[in-house]
Parts: sequence; C-alpha cells; structure tokens
Amino acid sequence: MKSLNLLFLSFTLLSLIQFTAADAAADRVAYIPGWPSPIPFDVYAGYLDIPNAARSLFYIMTMSQHDPANAPVVLWLNGGPACSSLMGFASEVGPFVFEDGQSQVNGTLNPYAWNKRANLVFLESPAGVGFSQANVSATSYSDNETCIEQLAGLIVFFARFPNLAKNEFYIAGESYAGIYIPNLAAAIDAHNAKVGRSDPTFINLKGIMVGNGVANRSSLTGASIEFYYKHDFIPEKYYQMVMKYCYGTPGDQLACNFINSIVNSMLDGVNPYSVYRECFPNPSQPLQRNYLYRYTPWYPLKTGKKLGTTIIPCVLSTGGYAFFNNPAVRQALHVNDTRYWDSCNDNIFRKYVKQGPGTVGQYQYLKGKGYKILVYGGDTDAVVPISDAIKWIYGLGWDTITPYGPWYCDGQLAGWTAQFDGVNLTTVRGAGHMVPQWSRPQAFLLFDSFINGTALPTDPLAS
Repeated sequence: MKSLNLLFLSFTLLSLIQFTAADAAADRVAYIPGWPSPIPFDVYAGYLDIPNAARSLFYIMTMSQHDPANAPVVLWLNGGPACSSLMGFASEVGPFVFEDGQSQVNGTLNPYAWNKRANLVFLESPAGVGFSQANVSATSYSDNETCIEQLAGLIVFFARFPNLAKNEFYIAGESYAGIYIPNLAAAIDAHNAKVGRSDPTFINLKGIMVGNGVANRSSLTGASIEFYYKHDFIPEKYYQMVMKYCYGTPGDQLACNFINSIVNSMLDGVNPYSVYRECFPNPSQPLQRNYLYRYTPWYPLKTGKKLGTTIIPCVLSTGGYAFFNNPAVRQALHVNDTRYWDSCNDNIFRKYVKQGPGTVGQYQYLKGKGYKILVYGGDTDAVVPISDAIKWIYGLGWDTITPYGPWYCDGQLAGWTAQFDGVNLTTVRGAGHMVPQWSRPQAFLLFDSFINGTALPTDPLAS
C-alpha cells in the first residue's frame, strides 16, 4: 500500500490547477466518413487542455443510443503503456468497428457497441500518445504521472460536459490499463474525499472493469511460460529449464537466454494474444512475435530485436491506421495534429517508468471502499493470462459469495465466474487478450450485467 499512499500525496499538485470549461458545442462531430449520415447518436471529439501542464489529451465520446442524459459515463482505456485507447474505439467496443484486416468502415452499426448502454469516452494518454499532445518536450513518463494526467483530464472533461457530471461513472479497459484503471480509481476516490460531494469537480465513480489486466508484476513474469506449458505448446523439460534458469534463485542468464531461444523457435507462428487464432504476418517483419516487448514489456519470450513498424504482432489492425490517418476523418474529429497516428508511441514507451509491484493493493483498497469491481479475461491469452488473475484474487482470501462456476451467452458456455464480496472474477471461453474484439456478444453481456448490477446467466436456457 506504500505506492498507493505516495500516489495520493502526488495529487496535491492538482490543487494548483485551475480548471476552466470550454464550449462542448465546438467538439460536436457532425459527420464521419464511412458512417451513416446523419449519425444516429451524438458524437464529440477534441482536446482536453490541462492548465499549467502544457498538455492536451485527445478524446472521442459516443453518446448513449438510449437516454444519454441519464446513461452512465464509461471511460475506456487501452494500455501499453503508451498505446492509444482509440484502438478500443476502432476494433472493440465502438459503434462502428473494423474486423481483422478490414481497411474501410462498412457503415453497419456494431450490434454489441457499448454505447447502447452508456456514454462512452475514449481517452488517449499519456500526452503524446495518438493525437494527444505534450506541448513541451517531456523527459519522463510514469504510472503516477499518467494517473495525475488522466484525473486532470477527467476534471476538464466534466467541466466541459457538466450535464453528465452527476451520472454514474465507470472505468473500463484492458492489458496495461490493469495498472492505469485501479490507480485512476484510487486517485478519483482521494480527490472526491478532498473536495466533497458538493464540489463541481466531484466525480461520481461507481466501479471499474478490467480485462486481461496487469496487476501483480511479480507473478505475471512467469505466467506466460506456464500458460504455454499447461496448454501443451512446450514440453515439461523446457518449462522446468525456463523456471530454473530464468526465474529461479540465483538463476543463470546465459542458460536462460539459450532456453528462451529454443522456446521462441517452438512458438514461431503462435499468436500470443489468442493462441488458437491465426498469427497474421506483417510482410516486412514476418517474425512479429519476437517484438512483443514493444507492446507487452512483461512478456518474457523475446529476442530483443527492434521492429521497424508499430503494427501490433499477429493482429490485423490495419483499419484503425487507415481510418485515423484519413485527412477527412481527422478534420471531422477536430484533430489539429499533423503527426501520423500510431497505435503506440515508442518514444514514450522507452521513457516510461513502471512503478511499484502492481495494483493488487489498489484493488483491495477500492473493494474496501465499496466500489464495484469486475476482473475478466479471455482464456486463450498468453500475454496476460487470466490464470494469473485467478491466482492473485484467490490468494487474497476474500469471502466467496458465489463459487466458481459456468456462465452462458446465447445458450452456449461462455466461461466461468465467481463472485466475491464486491468483486466479480469472470473468464471468457475461447477469447484472447482483447475480449471485446474477438468475443463481442460475451463482452457486451459482461458489460451490460456489470453496469446494471445483474448476475450473469448460469442456466443455458436463460441466456
């Protein structure tokens, strides 16, 4: 909990910032190329300027398709660190999404869009990621700095949209957002305690929802190799050697490098984000798996080679690149940046400081404060295996309300779920690292149940 206390102390900086409201009407998006016209719900996009910080965070908000005045506000964050949350907009939970390899919007509304239930906000952070801007040359980035920046951005956001300030607020996301989200939620809680409910900057936080998220850095280190061994991708002999030479005490770095090279060669062609899906090649860099450290730095099976492009390994995400680099789209979204939009920012990633052992302490804190928490994950992800979350959650010894058992979606087994006091742990069968991208019906049911506080179906006939 020491890191959490240090995080709280850093928020005293926010008292130096004066937040001013800008006209939300200027952010209204009238038309987006490839989308129906008129757009069947309100869309806003623009920059949240953080006073005294010389930084601007870019956001897109798709208003709820049903009762936006009273619908919850949900902030979506992708991870990295230093990757854009607009990936979630383009490929996962947005109203018009690209399928793998698709380069043009087909104009068909995503039936599992999360803005069917909520006002959905996508925020690019830290500043410098995607369209977000750092107006001075930043020399450092860290978990704490990102958290402060996100909180400041939210305060500016609700000053711009005061009509949404009283709505229930949730934070959702995946991957390294398993660090971002609990940190930000704890920061909001500290901020609210400081200013009081009557203050206009009070944020009506109700809960968090984290998918395949980083939480316990120490246990996650060996989770990938354990996943591959238990799924019969590598023999026990190599698994034991990796555990001995790479993670044992004292270990042997030369032997570790040698056995990792063998394991690497055995896993060429495996999509680590969803091991039973295809690994789509990048023609210029066919061995994409070797460059996972650029996006998932805790992933141990890597060669250290540098990739010349930022296309995410094994994943066909060309649609987002084409969309956000289309001049007409950028103009429609009020982008005032000439940089090429990229899914991740390597310069920030190289400077980024990952602080503390993780966010398990923050989960405990938030649970104690009564916030709703959903930890979910696809069970074919080798990068942040859901087995790691199962391990650390059960290791906390929380009282079990509903024991681990199956849940269903559209009459089919969707995964397994357990309910603790204030915390829900759920797996999604056959889904990978990006559950809403590859298992949209199941992800939407998870989201809908979480927001509404209803139980997942445990009877196939009732799903």
